[in-house]
Amino acid sequence: MFNLLLQFATHINISAEAVAVLSKHPNIIGMKDSSGNIPQLAQFQRVIDPQEFHLMVGTASAWYPALDMGIQGAIMALANCLPAECVAIQKLYEENKKEEAKALHERVFPVNHAVTATYGVAGLKYACDLLGFRGGFVRRPLLDLKDEQKKDIEEILKTANVL
Repeated sequence: MFNLLLQFATHINISAEAVAVLSKHPNIIGMKDSSGNIPQLAQFQRVIDPQEFHLMVGTASAWYPALDMGIQGAIMALANCLPAECVAIQKLYEENKKEEAKALHERVFPVNHAVTATYGVAGLKYACDLLGFRGGFVRRPLLDLKDEQKKDIEEILKTANVL
């Protein structure tokens, strides 16, 4: 979680050398990397002992490549609005149905981009509301979506065949 907190809150990225040191600390059992930087994720993998330290991906945009790299866990915003699809991707991949997993990942990828990079928390909450989950309202200083942005999210969900 250390990488996520540093990068999200400060936009400072943690180095592989720091990960190597932190991975040996007795009170740290893992890390979620939300950078989406696959080469960096590979560097992190090289400096940890996967039996002792759990490396997870923190963005669905890097998820399928991370699965191919042997990453076994993820904590992603996408799972809040498309939990069944996220579970399906993981199961398909684990069942060695990689083409099906990849196709589903590619289908929901635009949803992930919308609820993270494009519209953020407000977009995620609205997508959750549309899909039958309780997204609720955004807290200040965040702003609600405008009507045009809501229509964009609805179209993205329809195109992904989830709405």
